[in-house]
Amino acid sequence: MRTIIVASAAVLGVVLAAPAGFAQTTATPEQNLSMAQQEAGQHHPLRAIQALDRAEAALLESGASMEQRSPRDVASEEPESVRQIARAREALQNRQWAQADDYIMQAMGHPSVSGSDSGAGKPAVGSQPQKTE
Repeated sequence: MRTIIVASAAVLGVVLAAPAGFAQTTATPEQNLSMAQQEAGQHHPLRAIQALDRAEAALLESGASMEQRSPRDVASEEPESVRQIARAREALQNRQWAQADDYIMQAMGHPSVSGSDSGAGKPAVGSQPQKTE
């Protein structure tokens, strides 16, 4: 007996959610977070959450680059970027657009996503540059 599988439009929507030019398998976590930010900005929570899910999966699959994890990340066994993605997902589910954007920005700035120490050599927010004589 042969089984026929019929996929619903919702299931197909998940597979086809990534726009042209953004291959789901090759997009970096940073690209997926950028896509999530764009979708959240347009108040498309489902698409934004799907992009967050892809970013999170890519980070977890890569082991979130153990050399780029802070001691706090290693102690909790979950990178800060993954925690920020979870917070962004929750904010999107509650339609808190600005809060979701903030969490996505924080995740994008984390070294496990960007591949660099984003805070190194940058002055603290609100600080004045020091004069050298």
